[in-house]
Amino acid sequence: MSEQAKISNLDVFRDVKAALAKFAEEVGTTLSGVDADVQRVSQWISQERPAYWKHEVRRREDKVAYARAAIAKKQISRAPEPASVVEERQALRRAQAKLETAREKADAVRKWSPVWDREAQMCKSSCSGLVETLQRDIPAATARLERMCTALEQYLSITPENAGDLPVDALTDPEVVPSATRHAAHRAFAPSPADRDAMSLDGISNLSWKAGFPTDLDAQAIARMAVYGEAPADGDSIVFAWRSIESTAVVLTRLPTPSKGDSGWYIGPLDRPEVTGGLRKTTIASFSTCFPALAPLLPLQPGSVVVLTAGIVRAVIDAADREVWNADLF
Repeated sequence: MSEQAKISNLDVFRDVKAALAKFAEEVGTTLSGVDADVQRVSQWISQERPAYWKHEVRRREDKVAYARAAIAKKQISRAPEPASVVEERQALRRAQAKLETAREKADAVRKWSPVWDREAQMCKSSCSGLVETLQRDIPAATARLERMCTALEQYLSITPENAGDLPVDALTDPEVVPSATRHAAHRAFAPSPADRDAMSLDGISNLSWKAGFPTDLDAQAIARMAVYGEAPADGDSIVFAWRSIESTAVVLTRLPTPSKGDSGWYIGPLDRPEVTGGLRKTTIASFSTCFPALAPLLPLQPGSVVVLTAGIVRAVIDAADREVWNADLF
């Protein structure tokens, strides 16, 4: 059995929404800074440094050539006497050392540039999940919180008198919690006993039912529940909305205190329950003849609510608004 949520302050939803927005802003700023740093280093190591050390290698090669030329020039100028070229050879060694350093630096840049590119790509990939969360999940979550708050406000304002005039997001949005309360709220759209009594009985036949039928296993499991009682009499009446016949998702609601000769059952669409497409009243016998596979649901006690979608019994709510059946648990 699912527990119901007790919501006493709707401002909590807006506080959470504001916290999510602040989190997204701060994390987004941090990620932008990290991305800028990565891009700056990438440009430095892949463009600036290679160009710099290429230029330095050429410049220092020129220095080495100049030092060698200085030695040769001095030796020629002093011929046939031997010339002292100690300082020139020291200058040559210094130039050669600097040239070797420049070449090592150029090799290091060529070596580490692809390594950095690979690490930068891995960093970007590792952050992609967080980026997707910021760009898709958090905006969706904040929008969902806003819908939940709006829908709950609408639900709290629903009464049998104004149910047909109010928006019904609280009843149709699957992200609004608790689900038991959301499904139970469909009782507000069932015709009142007085309205049902004023309707005339009609026979039905050859109707195409789109919402599917409970499986035998589900029917057997439901029959063992405590909320299962006596089946209504064949002559008792049942009311359904025309839209429920063509809907793939319907809600079966049984009035807590039906009139004599009335089963109390009403079948309406899950989506936009306020739009019925017209109401029809018939007998249990006529309805069961047309849709025999729905008969196992009809003995559920007064006050019960059943959500049926494409042949799957999604939920059963008892008269106390407790979810006694959940499709995810059976």
